[in-house]
Amino acid sequence: MLCGRRHVGQIAFDEVDFLPQSLCRGYPYLISSGSGKVHLWKGIGSGIDELGCARLIGMDLGVRGEIEEVEDGKEPEAFWKLFPNGGQQRPGSTSPAPSKHWHLKPSIEQYSTRLYQIDLEAPRPKSSSSFWGRRGSAPTSTPVDENAPKWNALIKEIAPFAQSDIFYDGVFVLDTFFEVFVIVPSFPSTSLLLPSFRTACLFAQEYAILAASSANENRPFVPQGYVVLLGVGRDTVPESVKCAFRKWDAAKVRGCRVLGLVDSLEVLTTGSGKV
Repeated sequence: MLCGRRHVGQIAFDEVDFLPQSLCRGYPYLISSGSGKVHLWKGIGSGIDELGCARLIGMDLGVRGEIEEVEDGKEPEAFWKLFPNGGQQRPGSTSPAPSKHWHLKPSIEQYSTRLYQIDLEAPRPKSSSSFWGRRGSAPTSTPVDENAPKWNALIKEIAPFAQSDIFYDGVFVLDTFFEVFVIVPSFPSTSLLLPSFRTACLFAQEYAILAASSANENRPFVPQGYVVLLGVGRDTVPESVKCAFRKWDAAKVRGCRVLGLVDSLEVLTTGSGKV
């Protein structure tokens, strides 16, 4: 089973697990059966260019060059029987709930995903002129230890990015166009108090507002923000996060905890409540 998506100006196809849970509504999938017949599952968010390339590749994969196209949400029972166990666990049958905004993706030419790494560095003799370096500083209302060292925020975009990138030191901000996620790797709970986490939350909030106000982005609304703590809790990784990465390996993430960005900022700003 192959998943097709835009990647670095091209259309890339990746082999994914032959399971119905691997189907993401944002992209098209080519499914080759044992009889040599090829099915094209058209996710509701599939772009015209993605579907066009999928049809061309499907013609080469099939024995007779024929493709049976299957609409998202209108799958016949025979389609699900192609999968192991008759496709009992279908998309949306288990948590997390699929994104509600995939239907907007085909009409937005500017659709893209981005990953930023948030780090801290020792202050330099001269203040950084970087826009995000200034905007990433903590507000004066946030409780600060006067004896704590002062740090400068270092925000770097990772492009292209892979799942392995989010397992390095630091905190990450993932822009999936319709949502923005602050991703914290497998750190102890005390990591919530780190300045890098606070900076990432502030950056994500301002980033979402600026992205929605930019005419070049063509975003229909301000992306909603979340915090994802990897390796903590029993929540399932949000679909938007998994689908943003090519070849996502669920075995590398043992649960997570998903929080609202606004609630997390409130705790960090007032120093009260629980995250």
